[in-house]
Amino acid sequence: FEALDEIKELLEREYRHPLIAWRMALDLDSSNCVSYEEFKEACTYLGFTGNVGGAWRVLDQDLRGLITLHDMDPASADIVESFKAWAETTFGSVRQAFRQIDKDGGGTLTQDEMRKACKRLKWNGDAKLFFEAVALDGSQISYQELSFLSTWAIREPEREAESMRIRKALWEELFLPAQPKLLATIARTRARTTVGAAPEAAAAT
Repeated sequence: FEALDEIKELLEREYRHPLIAWRMALDLDSSNCVSYEEFKEACTYLGFTGNVGGAWRVLDQDLRGLITLHDMDPASADIVESFKAWAETTFGSVRQAFRQIDKDGGGTLTQDEMRKACKRLKWNGDAKLFFEAVALDGSQISYQELSFLSTWAIREPEREAESMRIRKALWEELFLPAQPKLLATIARTRARTTVGAAPEAAAAT
């Protein structure tokens, strides 16, 4: 856990907010999926020389081979997924949602504009927190800063649970039955090695 805490501190120092750090340092293709290689490259960029593998294992506890923002910072993931789901359900896309929020057509939104528009358009999330998470300069946002949501994969707990159930079933079906045979094979091999070594030892004496 110490290695991961140190990495998070470096990210916060460099990028101010976990979501900005995720987008700018880790998830460069805005897929909301980061591989170990991508994670390792980000750690190298940050100058982290500690236990990268140990930090990864803390994040990827179910051995998917990928991590999402939810693994790194659940609070940020929840608010991003809430806004994306609301925008696409209510307006059809994040772009259309931005057009509805940006009533004056100026192309940018201040935090106050964002908060008032989200209240008017019935998004129940924390508009202030969302603004702080996506505003790269901290003062305003444009559609460009929201466009990453177009390719963002929303975490689906039910699908993840089903995937884990399938992997567990495959493990039990394919590998567990083979374990007794494997152990027996190892035991026979060791026995043959021991028997073969005994005459050689006797001849040597």
